[in-house]
Amino acid sequence: MKPIKSLTLLIIISLFLNCSSSYKLQKESPLKFHKIEVQEWTANNKSGDSGIKMYFILPSDIDTVLDSVYYNNLKTNIYKGRNNNTYFANFKVESKRKRTQNNQFPFVLKSNECVVSYIQFGKTKYFKYSSVKVKS
Repeated sequence: MKPIKSLTLLIIISLFLNCSSSYKLQKESPLKFHKIEVQEWTANNKSGDSGIKMYFILPSDIDTVLDSVYYNNLKTNIYKGRNNNTYFANFKVESKRKRTQNNQFPFVLKSNECVVSYIQFGKTKYFKYSSVKVKS
C-alpha cells in the first residue's frame, strides 16, 4: 500500500513541475524590438466590438518565428506585416468581467508589459517586455 502512495505522490509532483516549467521566461531574448505599441479600437457598427491592436517593430528581418503574445489578460497570435521587420497582433476584447474570471492566464503583467512567445530551434520560448507604449 505504501509504494502506491509514494508512486502517486511522485506522479503528482512531476506533473506539477512540468506544468510550471512550460511557461518559463527567458532571461535574454534574441528579439531586439525597436518598439512595441498598442492601440485600442472600437467598431463603428451596431456590434460594438472592440479590441487592441499591437504593433511590433524589429531592427531587421529575423530568423526566429514569432508565435503569440500575452497582454492585459489576453492572448493572441502574432502575424507578419507587409515589411520584413513589422509584426502585429489583434486582440478582441471580451467584457472585463469575463477576462478577470479567467484564472488560467499564465503570467502576472503590469499595464506596460507583455510576454512574447517565439519558436527558436523548434522549441517555444517566452520573454517578458516591459516597454509597451500606448498609442492614442
